[in-house]
Amino acid sequence: MKAETITTTANEYVALDNEIKALSKRKAELKAIIEAYDATHIETDTHTITVKPVSTARLDMTAVRKKLSAQFISRHTTKSESTRITIKSKI
Repeated sequence: MKAETITTTANEYVALDNEIKALSKRKAELKAIIEAYDATHIETDTHTITVKPVSTARLDMTAVRKKLSAQFISRHTTKSESTRITIKSKI
């Protein structure tokens, strides 16, 4: 790849990342407004929105690690590979 091309691609990546952050922030604001209406169903011309509380159970890994040996945890730990791209502003 040409350096010019990768720089253009990287700049677009950063711009999209910033747009996603702004959209996520706005989505959270709209969610708070919707929740404040205390409605369970909202009908629009094109969509039906259902609002309901949910519960999620999660395993407390800190407590598990205290009870199990490091060897047991190591034997039952799976690894996966992925790529992380970190953005740091120079401005």
